[in-house]
Amino acid sequence: MSVEPAPSRLPRGVWATLAALLVGLTVAYAQHPEGRFTRGGRAHGDGVYYYAYLRSLVHDRDVDFENDYQLLGNPHHRPVGKYGLRENRFAIGAGLLWLPGYAVAQAVVAVRSDEPRDGTGTLTQRITLYMSVLHAALAALAITLLARRYVADWIACLAAVATVMATPLWWYAVYQPSWPHAASACVVAVFVLLWDRGRAARSLRGYFWLGALLGLVMLVRAQDVVFGLLLIPELVTRLRGGARMTVLRDAAMFGLGATLAFSPQMLAWWAIYGSPLTIPQGEGFMLWGASKPGFTLFASRNGLLSWSPIVSLALLGLTLLALRRGPARALAATLLLVFAAEAYILGSTRDWWAGWAFGGRRYLGCSVIFGLGLAALIDLVYAWTLRHSRLVLAGLPVLGVSLFALCNLSLTHDYLFAEVERGASQPMRAASERAALRGVGAIYDTIGHPGAVPANWWFAWRAGVAPERYDAVSGEELTTPMGRRGEKHFIWLDDPRWGVTGFGPRTEHAGQRASLVEGTDARLVLPLRKSQRLRARLRLAAIDPGASLRISIGGVEVFTSEVAAGWHSYDFEVPAQALSAGFNWADATQSSAIAWGSLQLWPDSQPRPAFAGATDAAPR
Repeated sequence: MSVEPAPSRLPRGVWATLAALLVGLTVAYAQHPEGRFTRGGRAHGDGVYYYAYLRSLVHDRDVDFENDYQLLGNPHHRPVGKYGLRENRFAIGAGLLWLPGYAVAQAVVAVRSDEPRDGTGTLTQRITLYMSVLHAALAALAITLLARRYVADWIACLAAVATVMATPLWWYAVYQPSWPHAASACVVAVFVLLWDRGRAARSLRGYFWLGALLGLVMLVRAQDVVFGLLLIPELVTRLRGGARMTVLRDAAMFGLGATLAFSPQMLAWWAIYGSPLTIPQGEGFMLWGASKPGFTLFASRNGLLSWSPIVSLALLGLTLLALRRGPARALAATLLLVFAAEAYILGSTRDWWAGWAFGGRRYLGCSVIFGLGLAALIDLVYAWTLRHSRLVLAGLPVLGVSLFALCNLSLTHDYLFAEVERGASQPMRAASERAALRGVGAIYDTIGHPGAVPANWWFAWRAGVAPERYDAVSGEELTTPMGRRGEKHFIWLDDPRWGVTGFGPRTEHAGQRASLVEGTDARLVLPLRKSQRLRARLRLAAIDPGASLRISIGGVEVFTSEVAAGWHSYDFEVPAQALSAGFNWADATQSSAIAWGSLQLWPDSQPRPAFAGATDAAPR
């Protein structure tokens, strides 16, 4: 990896590539469809609340959203708070960054449209929210400028384009532009770039403006305050040099800049919630002692790496960069620490999966991390390829021949089992698609979903199943994941999310849904947010006389009983010491054939649900 200072100007090819990225994003935005999760470039869902800040500040000069919600809608039905204003749980920063687009929109509407100038019109919103496209393109530029300090220009540009196009950033720039994630990616990338450029020598004024930029980062997405950790190695190094008073002065100036820049949000919170520092979603929103960082990364339920496997490669590249000597080592190591802090914070949110998200949207402030990591990895792979060019050139024909041979083997299978017509003209697309699917299937059979590695390997080892089974259960939580009192969960053991091994497919027994255990032993999984005492109600029906059942969880026996013929409910309790946060494995052993119905779970702190009797029909 190069340690030479980058030239002052970007080559024309890099500018052309970044311009092509902007054009591509713009064309996609202009053709923006209106569907279930998109509104043709207009604010909707969470985006209404970000846009409401912009509209209210421009037209009303306040944060009283009563009239804004009447005009734009109030999709989450935010009530009037105890301080007399309608609540707005979202951040103010994205709306402030959209102001230039809003000014242009107002000018265009004044000249060329008869739609109202109160910010509610379609044209106004589409022009304003085009700022998200510009923010994504600017994020790519900032990532390029940062990465080119350590790698070749073309590698830096390629990594930046990949960060936009192969992560959820593309979606939130084009299809949900009223969300703040493109703006977050942009301002964080600029912050890291300016920090990296000035860390060799920074003036007192420089620390103030760098702090102000971090304050802007916080205005857009408050959890991105962790990027302030970049300053710690710099200040610690100076402290070791004996400049204590100077370091304290610079740190104070940095903090002052951040506080002043973040003050618009604090003033808004003070007016709405009565406090300049708060968690608008409520105290129960952050579950600091029950964080799920692994699920935010690997779960099929919007996991960052599961939905965007290229980020796994980026984190690998950043790790290799942190292990190498050179000027980028401290930067890479600190960014890894920042990413770990982000993962813990995001895993602590009550809805760590971020609702109906496209992938790991809350991680998009880390786009600069992904870009630098990809640049480092591409640089290493490119250097290795140059050093071993003969080996690579020799491998390409071998790879090509292997692919053609595998396609021929797939066609052989189709011919053998009459999946293609023999001796007849026919479309070949289906046969080609089957060949491709068999290749993908072989990967999944071997390692599972590549984006879930190594979490799915660990799950497969613990459960004794194929790695692919991890995708079905990852991200699931039992026992009030959203904290709604009285909520209960029904588990059907024929569902692959819960019945891990031993349980057969869905069938019926005595007129009710059931699953039969193939043999005497079976295992089910109980994923929990935290360890707690549970109550359970299991529906069973003995097929053979004299059947008995024993269930243990974590080595603790929780249920032992004879099972009667006909459907009956069996209540038991699971002690907290048998359970832990994450996956819990319940091992069942039956003496003879039993039909399994539903399993109902609820926290011991909740009242027992009322049922008329033990022989009631199983819930459906």
